[in-house]
Amino acid sequence: MAKAQNTRHNAAVPASVHAAINSGKKALDQGRFDDAVRAFRKAASLAPAQGPIHYALGVALIKADRPAEAIDSLRVARDMAPQDFDAQLALADAFYLAGHHAHALPEYLRAGSLRPDHASAWSNAGALFREAGRPELALTALQRALTLEPMNASALCNSALALHDLGEFAAARDHVELALHARPDYPEAKWNRALLDLLHGDFARGWAGHEFRTVQLAKLGGLRSFPQQRWNGERFDGKRLLLWPEQGMGDQLQFARFLPRVKALGGTVVLGCNRGLVSLFKANFPDADEVVVVGELFPQVDLQLPLMSVPHALRLRETLDANAVPYIRPHGNASSTLEHALPKLTAGHPRALRVGIAWAGQPKHLNDRNRSLTLETLRPLLNVPGVQWFSLQKGDVAEAQLEPFNALSAQQALPAIAPLGPQFLDFNDTAHAVSRLDVVISVDTSVAHMAGAMGVPVWLLIPFVPDWRWQVTRADSPWYPSARLFRQTQPSEWGPVVERVANVLEELGRVSARSLAGSRAA
Repeated sequence: MAKAQNTRHNAAVPASVHAAINSGKKALDQGRFDDAVRAFRKAASLAPAQGPIHYALGVALIKADRPAEAIDSLRVARDMAPQDFDAQLALADAFYLAGHHAHALPEYLRAGSLRPDHASAWSNAGALFREAGRPELALTALQRALTLEPMNASALCNSALALHDLGEFAAARDHVELALHARPDYPEAKWNRALLDLLHGDFARGWAGHEFRTVQLAKLGGLRSFPQQRWNGERFDGKRLLLWPEQGMGDQLQFARFLPRVKALGGTVVLGCNRGLVSLFKANFPDADEVVVVGELFPQVDLQLPLMSVPHALRLRETLDANAVPYIRPHGNASSTLEHALPKLTAGHPRALRVGIAWAGQPKHLNDRNRSLTLETLRPLLNVPGVQWFSLQKGDVAEAQLEPFNALSAQQALPAIAPLGPQFLDFNDTAHAVSRLDVVISVDTSVAHMAGAMGVPVWLLIPFVPDWRWQVTRADSPWYPSARLFRQTQPSEWGPVVERVANVLEELGRVSARSLAGSRAA
């Protein structure tokens, strides 16, 4: 982050401007940032041609946690002095802190060109290249930073992430260990090391390091907080414990399996979840005394813990409770609109395999560009004979692909994909649909976790660099016995993956047909 420079002014500047500048500098030194903003804003209005005043105003706004407001002032300061490194770096910082990362990247690169010996400019540029999905360019920028400062913890941590994105896990671990050697209290580096541990199945150390995720999630604005004491895994007789969701629906489906272990330690278990999971969780988890929607009012609790922290609190190490599967089942009836669609799953095609697909996850997911694909990418699957296809996809963007996709399929005499997703009112409807399928084919999204938790065969399409829970080489999952993993062998290349899935699906269809024929002959 750029430091405030001394504002330069000359004798021609009125005394009132000098007074405002001095007032602003004093306020900055004392940490009264809003007062500093008011003083420098006054000075800038009285002497608008003084670039250093605009710079000082921008820095004060950043320190007052108002980076979006700082951008205009810092842009003025930079344009008045295009070779001023401090103004240039502060402008890049303002864009970054305001969340405008695409604008921040070229500004950091320009700062690096003004001061090639400034490590943080290159480190920040590298971090943003990596965020934009350009790990090779990220490593180039980060190497410049590390050449200048070999033990720059931030650059080492960012290079570990870029190496991870390239599948160079051993080198990534080396860099994150160096980052922790340079800065032992670096929480982001501890979290990154934990992700590598979990990715490689070292749950004993991974769960402990995974607790440091809260630092990064809080920075991203995606972490709730509760005033109650954090539960440490001990007995809590006579108390009320809230287990709350911090991330997506799939995480909630995956980690809810540990509820019986929690309930065994006494007290009242209050399970928080997203609204779409409430009825499903109430029906499937009797160990949850109450199921509430987090974000809405619910009765007072005494203790709290994020659901994904349960394995660490209970010191489960490698115990993943896969023997609990299936622990999710649909209850009651599906919604009336879905019930009208569901009979199509079994009527008219006694030899057809019933296959559901989900091709896209939540667009806001940080790794969505790697895990999601287009429906068109899956078109080769429609050439497999003897299959009825059903879309389990939710979301306007993904659902919008289905109608034109089916229209083109009709022109090519290929089967249509029946759209079940728009009929889902909640995840109980999803469970009803999944329960009537032979196979679910899905990218890494909540539908895959649903099928896995239900014990339904689920074939996951895994990107070249997977999420930690799918590990690195195995074709099965320690979480879901019914899961089969089909992995990319090259980044962004889904074609070979889809071809392998099609071959396995065709063989499954032949086996199913022989089984049906044999049962009829008998």
